[in-house]
Amino acid sequence: NLVVGSASGFVVNLELVGVGYKAEEFPDENKLSLRLGFSHSIDLPLTQEGGVCYKVLEPQLLQVYGLNYQQVHQAAANVRKLRKPEPYKGKGIRFQFEKVYRKAAKKDK
Repeated sequence: NLVVGSASGFVVNLELVGVGYKAEEFPDENKLSLRLGFSHSIDLPLTQEGGVCYKVLEPQLLQVYGLNYQQVHQAAANVRKLRKPEPYKGKGIRFQFEKVYRKAAKKDK
């Protein structure tokens, strides 16, 4: 993994699914702003220690990349932890191509 990481790097894509969920990048302030349905936005630094970086490809698509496999996936998991996909509507942050199993709504008797 170290040879692959130093040659091409590791990439994890995260999808933001939900009404009003979006990511914005502010390179001059070195911050990433996430709007996740809370009353406030969540700000993260664009670069973290260990060489992990964030890049906004689209407003609902966030890319986490770096040279170390473990640090890249841990940073992606920390972002996903901010708003996990919920099973009823499927809203939240998920890995790209992740299947979210939906539960049926409560039925009337």
